[in-house]
Amino acid sequence: MGGAINYAAEVYTMYCTFFGLREKPFNVTPDPRFLFLSQSHQEALGHLLYGIEERKGFIAITGEVGTGKTLLCRTLLDRLGPQVRTALILNSFMSEIELLRSINGDFGIATDGTTRKALIDTLNAFLLDEFRDGRNAVLIVDEAQNLAPTVLEQIRMLSNLETERGKLLQIVLVGQPELRQKLARPELRQLNQRIALRYHLRPFDRRETSDYITHRLLVAGSHGSVKFTARALTAIFRCSQGIPRKINLLCDRALLSAYVQGTLRIDHRIVHQANAELGQPAPGRFASLGSIGLRRGFLIAQGVIFVLALTAGGVWLGYQRPNSLALARFVLGTMTEPPSPQPTPPAHADTAIEPVPSTQPLTAPQSEGILFQTASPEAAQEQATLTDVQDLASTEPVALLAASLPDAAPSGLEGEVLLRALLWEYHRTQPQRTEGVKTALSSVASSFGLEMIAVRTELARLKQFRVACLVETYPPSVPAPSLSIWRGATPEHVALMDANGEVQRYSHEEFARMWFGRVYLFHHDGMALRQILVRGQQGAEVRTLQQRLRELGYFAAEPSGIFDAETAEAVRRFQRDHALQVDGAAGPVTKIMLAHLVGNSRHEAAQP
Repeated sequence: MGGAINYAAEVYTMYCTFFGLREKPFNVTPDPRFLFLSQSHQEALGHLLYGIEERKGFIAITGEVGTGKTLLCRTLLDRLGPQVRTALILNSFMSEIELLRSINGDFGIATDGTTRKALIDTLNAFLLDEFRDGRNAVLIVDEAQNLAPTVLEQIRMLSNLETERGKLLQIVLVGQPELRQKLARPELRQLNQRIALRYHLRPFDRRETSDYITHRLLVAGSHGSVKFTARALTAIFRCSQGIPRKINLLCDRALLSAYVQGTLRIDHRIVHQANAELGQPAPGRFASLGSIGLRRGFLIAQGVIFVLALTAGGVWLGYQRPNSLALARFVLGTMTEPPSPQPTPPAHADTAIEPVPSTQPLTAPQSEGILFQTASPEAAQEQATLTDVQDLASTEPVALLAASLPDAAPSGLEGEVLLRALLWEYHRTQPQRTEGVKTALSSVASSFGLEMIAVRTELARLKQFRVACLVETYPPSVPAPSLSIWRGATPEHVALMDANGEVQRYSHEEFARMWFGRVYLFHHDGMALRQILVRGQQGAEVRTLQQRLRELGYFAAEPSGIFDAETAEAVRRFQRDHALQVDGAAGPVTKIMLAHLVGNSRHEAAQP
């Protein structure tokens, strides 16, 4: 037995050497270094951090087997600072008194009580001391779907430990979807009603699956020697259904097969072979279509449906495409009546909201000469206006839409006018849409030739932005999420702008009550942005990265254009400070966040 284990370890050591890796990239153990923050994981982590900081009491996180719940718990423990005391319960098969002893033991307090009352009294005294010292306490229960109803009821009783200013203990229940079913039982309705925040982790989509594989290879030390083909990545996504644990098992076996075959290139055939060796069914089989003729008929039917869908899509796009001339007039200030945006809360005498209308109207840039002949002055003006916007839309800065644009109000951020146009178009088409804010906003951004990413950040980081972004708020008098352009903050207030150019000012307390950390960043979808910069690369892009890191205080050396160990460490520190996935590689999200903090026009002007 020992010989077999040693042989397997030796094989894996050789496979790491063959691929140029420091360690196995696809272990199934929950290592926070390998955490990949997909959109779903980022939102789940945001829910957890917000609920704990605001002392919300109960938080429930659910997800299918293998979606990364335990890794998320360990990452949460790493993210919580020294002012938060934590207890992590991994064994959910226990009685009420065993649970209380485990909680006290994890908090480092006495566990020798023989009754539930004695153990709870000890815990309550500890929590009160922590609260008086300005610290928070968090209990995380993993695999909570296995808890007996009586144990869940005991956990509910712990939430009664509170003061007038908040809950003494924040409780995070993490489990499989069965946890939701268990909480829905009538006998647990009191507990179910106390859960303030809930989130369900989703599997990766096709693109996230590809990014996840790249991320784990980079963390394991890959410099690009391992090549997964596009068809291989699609096969992995289909076989794994986007579940991280299945992806790890499949990729690990595929790398082992590639090592045995002596190739650095993993194609779809190797993936399907690895999937079969793991005993998993092949995806997409025509099990019910017993003949080749039926399969061909099925494929032909698919083709007909696809052609019809393309035709219908073309018609739909014809109706949904924004009016380019109207949009151009708005961007350059010649439109006098943009549609009304979604409602914002009215200013009351007892609030700190102060509407400030723009004092400087948008004006079109002056032409320096006749560029073309037209049939009439009106047509010439329309064509010139449209040309200006087309030129604006075709610019490709390193990361974002943040070209230097005319502004409607003083002290605006880069790219503010273009975001006003985007927000105006979002409001114009909103009555026709049924999808959520993120999906609708992404669709509008696409019509501008932009891509959008949603991130969560802190107010202290948001204050440093030099490029405009949209913030999602939940004003108390508005039933739906509200979108506004971030304009900045002073010690007294936060300033947001709507599509009409009107500025609303909120006190910091008012803003904190309606903003939960979500912002939307926009960028041009260029190949330079998509390229992931890793250690060993050289060139102008690396120099730009180093200059931006240096301006923010993360990189001390003179920019050399060589991605060395010092650059990788600077990237890691930046990613850690801004709640990004920490891998030391500069991918699209890292570049976008850097550009928002440094700015584009100022940085580009400084380029040699």
